[in-house]
Amino acid sequence: GLMREAGPGAFLGEVAMIGGSPYSITATAADAVSTARIDRDLFLRVAQEFPEFGTAVLRSLSRKLELSVQDLEEARQLFQKARSFRSL
Repeated sequence: GLMREAGPGAFLGEVAMIGGSPYSITATAADAVSTARIDRDLFLRVAQEFPEFGTAVLRSLSRKLELSVQDLEEARQLFQKARSFRSL
């Protein structure tokens, strides 16, 4: 699967949380870590009541989207460099 490194204050699963879809993730900590697991209702309530939380979530989503676009571009470049299936 896809592996990424997450730093302090990272959100994991926020895309699924916002969309209300099931989500599963495995995270391994390199050092001591504190986490909080929250349900969708609490997530949405906190996002509404604390604008700075909402801003942080949007910033996280933006960064993840940027990384996904970079991954897709790298894959596109690899496909362009690969031999055509027609030549096999």
